[in-house]
Amino acid sequence: ALRETSPVKWATNQFIERMTEVLSLGAAYINGSHPDDVLVMAYGGGSKHNTGYNGPSISDIRYALSDNANIREKWALAYVLQKSHYFDSVFMPICKEANRTKNRTFISQSLGMNAAELMKQYNEIEETKNDLSKSQKYSR
Repeated sequence: ALRETSPVKWATNQFIERMTEVLSLGAAYINGSHPDDVLVMAYGGGSKHNTGYNGPSISDIRYALSDNANIREKWALAYVLQKSHYFDSVFMPICKEANRTKNRTFISQSLGMNAAELMKQYNEIEETKNDLSKSQKYSR
């Protein structure tokens, strides 16, 4: 019953809309990707055995992103996005470029994020990602 409450629906919609916006703007910024291609790359994977599975159908993905879709379909998109690592493939190059050039305009103005804090976290990730061997990275 909780998933049917207005606050949960609002938070879910905000999260999915924001992730989709960041992906669409980010992919267009780094490689000129078409929005439909971005949606399929981000949300088109997964398994038919997962609740809310959409598959690579752009019309099904767009429906799941709409206000008419149920909460399971929306969180299924977030699950697929997390499993595919597509967000990282879009977002990390943006951070890398901003760090290299010191130009954070795209992050702060287009994506509406706190560029200084984001770059601080990006640098922490970069500094620590080689601290452990590959065999130890995911065992903790």
